[in-house]
Amino acid sequence: MRMARLTEDTQRVRVVAAVLYVGILPGILALAHTENDDVALYLWLVASSGLGLITHTPWWALLPFLAVPMAVPFGYSEGWSGHDPLPLWLGTLFFASVQAAMVPLVVGSRYLCKRF
Repeated sequence: MRMARLTEDTQRVRVVAAVLYVGILPGILALAHTENDDVALYLWLVASSGLGLITHTPWWALLPFLAVPMAVPFGYSEGWSGHDPLPLWLGTLFFASVQAAMVPLVVGSRYLCKRF
């Protein structure tokens, strides 16, 4: 009985973490649309690492790819000096793959720290 309750509570925490992660993605994308895109990338990195710490499972690594369809309405980014701007979803697709790799890395490092 206690083990079932513990698993139920763990599932709730995972779902709440996923909902919070998806909830802050539009804010991160809006920040990436401005000149503070480097701050947005760091925030996204921290959020993905936190998702890996809270969920304990690497299957949540697909969640960062939800940012790609969310980035489509934001249009083009500001662009660098002398370069044409790219669509924000294209950069988001690249960085989503980096963020998706962060979740299993954090889960694996947590597992290794517990083991040793």
